[in-house]
Amino acid sequence: SRIIRPTMLNHNNNLNRSFRSSPIAAAATNQLSTKKPQHATELRMSSEPVDKVQKNPQQQQQQTTALEGQSNNTMEPTLDLQRATTSGDGAVAVVADQTERTKNIDDIFYLNGAIVGFIVISALYQLTHTHVEALLALWEYGLGPHPPDMTKVSVAMDLLTRLPFDLVHAYEEIVPTNPIFCKACTSGVAYGLGDFISQIYQGKTLSTLDLPRSFRSGAAGFIVHGPLCHYWLTFMETYLDFNGAWWATGIKVTADLTVWSIFLNASYSFVIGTLAGRRPKEVFSDVRATQWPALRSAWRFWPFVHTVSFSHAVPIDLKLLWVDVMEVIWVTILSKVANEDK
Repeated sequence: SRIIRPTMLNHNNNLNRSFRSSPIAAAATNQLSTKKPQHATELRMSSEPVDKVQKNPQQQQQQTTALEGQSNNTMEPTLDLQRATTSGDGAVAVVADQTERTKNIDDIFYLNGAIVGFIVISALYQLTHTHVEALLALWEYGLGPHPPDMTKVSVAMDLLTRLPFDLVHAYEEIVPTNPIFCKACTSGVAYGLGDFISQIYQGKTLSTLDLPRSFRSGAAGFIVHGPLCHYWLTFMETYLDFNGAWWATGIKVTADLTVWSIFLNASYSFVIGTLAGRRPKEVFSDVRATQWPALRSAWRFWPFVHTVSFSHAVPIDLKLLWVDVMEVIWVTILSKVANEDK
């Protein structure tokens, strides 16, 4: 177009004022006074002759209104910011909105911190309170009659060293009393902790941490992985053990990393999507999208782990515990794949 952009109007006016104050203003004024155009505005905006751009008053008013609207829409951001700053109510609204967002972030930070702190303290107490009480009693009452080479420090170190083994033995005693529930809780803790570590790995902080996502992952472990794996491990030990043949471990690993992994990963993604309130169509689409990446990741991680899992080196009641300890690392990978770009 040969029409000058509307944003140049103010610039042209400034140039006109500068021109009138310049040394050549007198000669230009004499020339313009001989034939003053009737439509000076159109002459400044067009390179065509005046008689071709003249319009009736109604068309001129419509064009002026349209150009003013375009000029307001294309003004520099600094002008809009200045207008917003001087508008009073608008500036107060912006500040109030920023304050509200900051307050919400602070609330999330303190809420997440309180929840995480409560869970950590509760878990540590449940796992260590017996040994901690023993240490306090040791320091308060002393050793009593003891060999010369025995000290409080050596006894305390012995208690702390035995802590992991004592926990494993306590777990092994509890599982036979209610195997499905115990294994469901074990997998729920493993999946929730794995998702939590996954978010930390992705750079989340207490202000951005998605704890509901971790709880959904833990619920998927409690509902799906624990109970189903109990029956799956029992099935393999019954029908795929082949009287303890050494090559039976390879068959178990192959079955677990093909048919069972496809089913288990699909179940995990389905439960995660359902608990998140997504539509069934979206859930099934997500299951199809994550199936191959999750299975491919499993083949990179689990063959060596399951060589130990499905051997006779791990007792039947501790197999799921061993798997879930490894599951913390695996769920970190699986959760990252299942929540990609969400």
